[in-house]
Amino acid sequence: MKISVKKDKERIRLGSGKLYIVERDDNALSTALASPAATLSYCESIATDENLLGLISGGAALEYTKNAQTIKDDLEIVSKTVLNTEDVTLKSGVITWNGNTLTKICETARVTDDPILGLRQVLIGGIENADGKTYALVFVHEDKVDGNIYAVITGKNTAGFKLEFKKDAATVVDATFTAEALDNTGTKLAILEQIPQSGVLKVTSEAGSTNGKTKLTLTNTLGTGESYAYKTAATLDMPAYLDAATVGAAAGNYTAWNGSDEITATTGNKLLLVVLNGDNKVVKAGIVTVTSKAS
Repeated sequence: MKISVKKDKERIRLGSGKLYIVERDDNALSTALASPAATLSYCESIATDENLLGLISGGAALEYTKNAQTIKDDLEIVSKTVLNTEDVTLKSGVITWNGNTLTKICETARVTDDPILGLRQVLIGGIENADGKTYALVFVHEDKVDGNIYAVITGKNTAGFKLEFKKDAATVVDATFTAEALDNTGTKLAILEQIPQSGVLKVTSEAGSTNGKTKLTLTNTLGTGESYAYKTAATLDMPAYLDAATVGAAAGNYTAWNGSDEITATTGNKLLLVVLNGDNKVVKAGIVTVTSKAS
């Protein structure tokens, strides 16, 4: 989804979303926060119909709270504030639910289905029946205009639940999931939002002045210490932001480009053009299908 740079600071968040839940998998989480791309991949792997906790009623609320202590001298000349604790909770109400839903929000819930009689039995209670499971939750707020927002926590429902059956209202199961650490640094909440793709180069290719050459055209201004490099092949993938790039003559490496010279390339192949910072890491990239002058 492409979002204009202007709208990046003018977006209005409106509407609810969907809440997905799976049992926590430390192996999957070990790489989920490594980069924005890794977080998106993790969210998309969980945000499937089969993992939907239920459709939401009344929206969802993410809350971050902290406890800080401020220490002062008697004359209040000097002071120091220290962060002591942090808490993150995700609260939501589920309007479409069944007995299996309750096992995700109540750790002592046990379910037995009898498909012959068409019955589902749910047993709740007994501390010795607690399953000890922790869950990964992904909340997805979808917005085709201003971009999606994803929120990730792991934890369990710490608020119990209440089932109210009323003649004029749907029965909504409310839950409050209290977050645990996502990683070994204590991260409790990961938020991913779609932003303008300002790092994508718009490149065009046209036939050059001599056989086998192509002329590239783009609108971009190099920053201090930045440079261009390219590679061409039948198929190429976009690199990740800040990927390390090797420039040199060896196969598979990038070739330095001065921004104006025509490039030897084969019509129909792909050409990947990147902008490198002073550490030879990718900060912008674009792929174009090559058009070169025929012999």
